[in-house]
Formats: sequence, structure tokens, C-alpha cells
Amino acid sequence: MSVLSNIASAVKNTRLVPPTESSLASSKAKDENTQQLSTPQRPILQITSYNRFTPPTPKPDLEYDCRITQNPSRQSRQTCTGVDASLQEELMQRNSFVDLLSQAEDEIKRMMEVKDARAKGEGETVILRVGCLCGSGHHRSVAFAEQLGKIKWLEEWEVRVQHRDLTEGVEDMKRGRSDEMKR
Repeated sequence: MSVLSNIASAVKNTRLVPPTESSLASSKAKDENTQQLSTPQRPILQITSYNRFTPPTPKPDLEYDCRITQNPSRQSRQTCTGVDASLQEELMQRNSFVDLLSQAEDEIKRMMEVKDARAKGEGETVILRVGCLCGSGHHRSVAFAEQLGKIKWLEEWEVRVQHRDLTEGVEDMKRGRSDEMKR
């Protein structure tokens, strides 16, 4: 009993001091960091275009070979990349391109459901990697990836489109050719 009375006396004689601004800010920052760590991130649909010679790392979960559709016109290839609307429109006129796009949409949606279900049990961030390849990684695969990026996917998924082989130098060269042809 004397131990308890000693503790009670110590508590009774303890003076409470209000927290300082810096200790409040520090505590708040720790709480936010803890919340970020415990909140699972949104699942990611990573769509990447690339050339046929160098496969990406890590390997995509799904891969689409855009070489099954005929190349865009020579003039389009010389002056545009797959990011350009005119080249995308040209390719969207081709059944082979539209069919592959439709097939990809269906397969990606099915894979999203599977990956999402697995991740919920494991509490990890889901990344569904989709690869789009063509000859140079500048035209068909880029247009295909851009079209996939425009599809209305599940709301909770974050969609990222990247073009591995479409560098600024390539885009500048195409723009330069386009400007020359307009003169």
C-alpha cells in the first residue's frame, strides 16, 4: 500500500505543462507519417510503349504486339509520333488496331480484378504492367498506349502511360521534319 501512496503523492505533486508549438507540430507529423504508412496506395496500371528489340524490366504482365497492324503512312511516320492526334486517328481507322485495343481492354480489366483481389489479402500496392511494342517504339505502340490511357478504367486505379523509347530528340526531329514540309 505504501508503494501506491508514494506514486499517488508523486502524481499529486506533478505539475502539468502545456505542450509547446514545436512538440505539437512534431506529434502531428508523426501521426501523418503513420497514416501514410498504414493507408494502402491506389493500385497502378502502368502502360509502357517500347521497341521490339529491348524488352522492359520488369517484364509486363500483359504484352501487346502492335506490329500486327500496318505501319502508318510514310509521311505520318516521318513527321509524327504516336502521341500526335493525326497519327492516332489514322491508326484508329484500321480494324486490326481497334480489335487489338478492344482485346487489350478486356484482358486488362480481367487482370485488374484478379490483381486487386490478391492484393487486398496481402495489403500491398498493386502494379499491373502492360507492355505495348512495335518496330521503333515511336508510332504504333505509342499510339496504342495513348489510346489505352484514354479508356475509362476502374476509378480507384491510377493510370500511368510512359513511352520508353520516345525521347525528346525523336520528337524534336519529327517536329522539325513537319515544319520543313509545311514550308
